Amino acid sequence: MFSEKLKTISNVDPSGSRSSQRFEYQVTCVFLTFLTLYKKTDDFFILLDYFDDFVVVENHNTNDEIISFVQVKTQKDKPISISTIIKKEWILKQAENYKKFLDENVKNVLMTNLGVSFKQKVISDTELVSLEECNGYDGIDELKSQICDDEIKNLSNFFLVKASISLDTFKQDLKGKMLEYINDNNFTSLTVDAIETIYLKIWNDLDLKQTYIPTDKDASNYETLIYKKGLKYTHIKDIFRIMLDIQLPEEGKISDFCGKNKLYYGSVEFSEFRILFKQFRVDSVKCGMSVIQEAFEYLKENKLILDECMTDAYLFSKKVLEILDNDQTINTSEFYKKFSVCISIFFTYKIFSF
Repeated sequence: MFSEKLKTISNVDPSGSRSSQRFEYQVTCVFLTFLTLYKKTDDFFILLDYFDDFVVVENHNTNDEIISFVQVKTQKDKPISISTIIKKEWILKQAENYKKFLDENVKNVLMTNLGVSFKQKVISDTELVSLEECNGYDGIDELKSQICDDEIKNLSNFFLVKASISLDTFKQDLKGKMLEYINDNNFTSLTVDAIETIYLKIWNDLDLKQTYIPTDKDASNYETLIYKKGLKYTHIKDIFRIMLDIQLPEEGKISDFCGKNKLYYGSVEFSEFRILFKQFRVDSVKCGMSVIQEAFEYLKENKLILDECMTDAYLFSKKVLEILDNDQTINTSEFYKKFSVCISIFFTYKIFSF
């Protein structure tokens, strides 16, 4: 099991490479994996820049566990040649790592943006192609002589794959994949702003995991390592689900709502509120989603109290703020202290606009 291996195997040094946008492209490929692998299994997590550029562990701690070590390589103008792969020992490095996991179900994957060239033959499939299937191609025998030994008999556990996202347009392509995911998972009522918020939230989370260097103490604990260097698929799906519930309205809609209704703004003037709500949009992506979610859940628990104010938006928004101000968990949050009135008006908008 991968969790058991972590107790005895140390991580190699992180790559730290940003050449040819490779750092961003690595994050993109992880993002893409989350948006596509769920069709096969929803029980998986991904570690970023640990052992390899990223590691996918499916069905962890079960007899069906699969560990995929993925190395991401990019080249601007043409497929990467097999001679370059051999010269730079990319797959050889994977092989050395693989030897520590020979008793596990492992896939070693070289992922590229334009495929791999065996002189006259280019492998550019977006599904895994085993290198063992490349027998007879120019350069494959040289690669075998570099990799195979008493421990690794053949290349059946080594794979090539081309990412289905371009190096030049990865942001647009990734958002296109997000739309496919949204359609497939019944999140179609998400607004354009909400989708952008989700994109930024997931990207920021992945970037933090990618750049974090774990301490020896972190690395010695399986769950801690996953928390600090990886993400579970359930976390990604929860972001979409939570945003569906708390998605911010378009700026014009909240302004229209405030203009048509007398609302309670506490000690904040309306002109200040408009400026504050713009900042609320930005900060909710960075650090506020969990606070907003917790606030909404708490307000739903107080539905009977709020139902008494359903005919008056002013009284309703005031009661919302009072309820939240009295919750010791929520009112101690720095995000809440700054944006409490924004949360109360936002919740009021959701109730009175639908």
